Amino acid sequence: MKRLAAKLGGSVLALGAVSLVGIGAFILSMPGDGGFADLGKAGYQTDGYAITTDPYDWSTGSVFLGALDKVRIRVIPSGGVAFVGLAKPEDLNRYLEGVAYTTGHENTGKGVTFTRHPGHAPATPPGQAGFWTARSEGSGPLTLQFDAKAQQGDRVLVALNADGSPSVGGRVETAATQPSLPWVGAGFIAGGVLLGAGSILTFRRPRR
Repeated sequence: MKRLAAKLGGSVLALGAVSLVGIGAFILSMPGDGGFADLGKAGYQTDGYAITTDPYDWSTGSVFLGALDKVRIRVIPSGGVAFVGLAKPEDLNRYLEGVAYTTGHENTGKGVTFTRHPGHAPATPPGQAGFWTARSEGSGPLTLQFDAKAQQGDRVLVALNADGSPSVGGRVETAATQPSLPWVGAGFIAGGVLLGAGSILTFRRPRR
């Protein structure tokens, strides 16, 4: 029974070792272009004049036990000249008051849900507003890049057509740098190696 228990324990340790090494290798492979790790991609579409996210405090964001450093949001509009911006909720609410737009809510495991707000066109094109804490405008793929710590407090991400016209759509890709990712990945791998060594010892017969 002792031999069986030892073998079972060794198998559990070996499985844990493989899992930790795999996780570590995955973390080390995350940083891609320019050291940015992919945080997710999604399409968006509304027949209104804008589509927004829920408020989020980027300065407190983290990935794999480490704080975000630089955040990069790429927007590929479905057509025309587009605008993407980051704003404080209170400022954006004033701009979108009475405007027809859609809010996409955070995915909680059951898919992204949307809330439609009825209304009319915005009074001015987004580029003429002066409250954006980060912004990008153009006809091709747009890149919105900012320091996470500089965006302290809730921010809302919003996409619009640059001329303020309706029917906004496209695709968004979010990535970020996290300076401690290599150390976190190496730590998982080191833990896996130690567990692997422990599993080998449990399989060895004691010398008589």
